[in-house]
Order: sequence, then structure tokens, then C-alpha cells
Amino acid sequence: MAAVDANAWLTIAADCAAVKQDGFLKTREVSTPSCAIELGLKQIRGQVFVRLPTPYDLGPLSERAWTFQEGVLSQRLLNRKRKGVFSVRGPSFFQLDASSEEETSIRDHFLRKWYYSLSTDFSGRLMTHESDKLVALAGFAFTVQKKVGGEYFAGIWKTDFVYGLMWRNRNTIPLYKGGQLRQPSNYRAPSWSWAAVDGWIWYSTSHLRLTQEQRCTPSKVVDVHLDLVGPSHDPMGEVTGGHLKITGPLRIAKLAPAGSSDLKVAGFKNHHLLVASDDLDSSDPLTFRAVGHFDIEET
Repeated sequence: MAAVDANAWLTIAADCAAVKQDGFLKTREVSTPSCAIELGLKQIRGQVFVRLPTPYDLGPLSERAWTFQEGVLSQRLLNRKRKGVFSVRGPSFFQLDASSEEETSIRDHFLRKWYYSLSTDFSGRLMTHESDKLVALAGFAFTVQKKVGGEYFAGIWKTDFVYGLMWRNRNTIPLYKGGQLRQPSNYRAPSWSWAAVDGWIWYSTSHLRLTQEQRCTPSKVVDVHLDLVGPSHDPMGEVTGGHLKITGPLRIAKLAPAGSSDLKVAGFKNHHLLVASDDLDSSDPLTFRAVGHFDIEET
């Protein structure tokens, strides 16, 4: 289906329909009356009609994981929303002419699109079968790989692997709604992958504005391995296991439930990851510095 979506001249999406029997050619709901304005141009005579914008909301199609690819891969997309609103988009970012750009700039462009798409349009979508998360993204990943290059490990690109590990809950980002991240009922991906959880995650792309020299980190990936499903061992399909070996500086750390100490950290709701500096007394919890937080579902 990814090839069909990418090669179609126009994709029409019925985002207002929950099932195929619903259809989308319905009477438009108009919440405000229109106002006629006379055109006073010499070349054009007549009227134009304007009204207050209709609230833009997502329909059932935009909430499902399997429909993500048709929206992002299609060259042109005509989307019928609720309340009779049509949205038009095109061309997709895969049709952009980047022939004059340097290879690094092209790769960064598509990495930025990858991270942004996961953060705002895919990671929190719904699935009937929990195991479909990586499979539903496979066509998109295959297309991005042509631009980014390198190996792909459960939603993370080896060419940007260290930064690819730095995903977090989207509810920590102002103006975005996230919610608690949840573990699926069955194993789906290694814990270091965003695909191991259900819910909205967030990636920062600020590092892509830096030069290659500025992006150098003290952490290095030594080995990463996935156990793939099926005889084809498709690296963009389901996985049954995996491991990661990474080197880098270590700090004393502990995981502390929120409210378990007098430590006050704005915006940290559930569990804090607390790291002590070398020159501080690690036995005193108040010397720890919060560098991240996690939503952990109680069992």
C-alpha cells in the first residue's frame, strides 16, 4: 500500500467516516452564516462569501495508525473532515527537489520530518492489534531510509542513534497534549525504543541545527541487535527481542517516585531520574539534579 499511496496522483481521504458504510458526501454543517462582499476591482465584478472559520478537528481516519502512511506519503491529499471541511495538501515532502542540497542537509531534512511525524502525527494513534505499531510505519520508514540511509532498529535510525534514544512523554511539552505512556500487553520492542510504549512521545530536533562537529557526543553505540519476525527478517517489521550496548560517561543516579522526598521539580509528575554531580554528596537526595522523568504504570 505504501507504493500505491506514494505513486497516486491524488489521494481522497474520508476522515469524517468511521467505517466504509458511513460515506462522506453529506450535508455540510454550517455553524455561522456567510457574509457577501462586493468586489470593486475593474477586471473582476461580483461577490465573495466569507464566514468565520469552522473548527478544525480530527476525524476517525486521523486517529488510526494504519492510515498514517496514506496521508504522509501521498503526493496530493484531499481530506474530507467533519463538519464538511475539506483540507488540501501537496506535494508531500518526499517530492521536494533537494538535488542541489548537500547530502548531510538532505539527511537532516528527512530526519527532522521523521521525528516531527512521530511526535505530532503517529506515535499516539490507535491500533486494533498492539503488535501492528512498527508494521503500520514500515512503508514510511522504507521511504525515509532512501533519504536518510543506514540501518533501522525498531523506529530508530543508526545514523542518529544516540539522539534517537532521547524520546520522552509529549505531555511535558507546552501546548501539546500527551497523557500517560502505557506498556502494551505483549512485548513489541526493546525498552529503549519509543515503539515499546503506547501513547504520544516527543522528539526534539534542535540537534539537527548544529554542525556535525557540534553534535559529537561522548556516548557511542557499540552494538545493537534485534530479533526479527518471519523468514524474511524484515528490519522494519515486528521484533521479538533486542539488545543495545552503549558506552559513555556514568553518573550516580536513582529513580524516585514523585512526592517521595522534599525535592521540588516543576513539571515532573510521576517519577524523576535524579543524577548527582561528581563534586556533590550523592548520599544527600537534595544534591541530585533532575534530568528526566518517566510515567510508570503501577502494577
